[in-house]
Amino acid sequence: MELAAAAQSARLTKEEIRIRAEIGALICLALGEDDARAAVVDLHRALLRAVRDGDAELARSLAERRVRDAMERLIGLRLTVAG
Repeated sequence: MELAAAAQSARLTKEEIRIRAEIGALICLALGEDDARAAVVDLHRALLRAVRDGDAELARSLAERRVRDAMERLIGLRLTVAG
């Protein structure tokens, strides 16, 4: 949300709000346990530093990693529930 606001893009902010409304609960599930949350916080801080420093390639790589990590966590949760 902060990145969308910092971009001063109404369209980006609107989409961020829509996505959070649609999958907000899943995002919370993807955080996992306390140690996983600490890793997510570290990754988000690194992402913010990359954006601040104008390192688009690193920012993209970190954002993609965050999405992959969250997806893997959610898939694991789903398999646990199904199994």
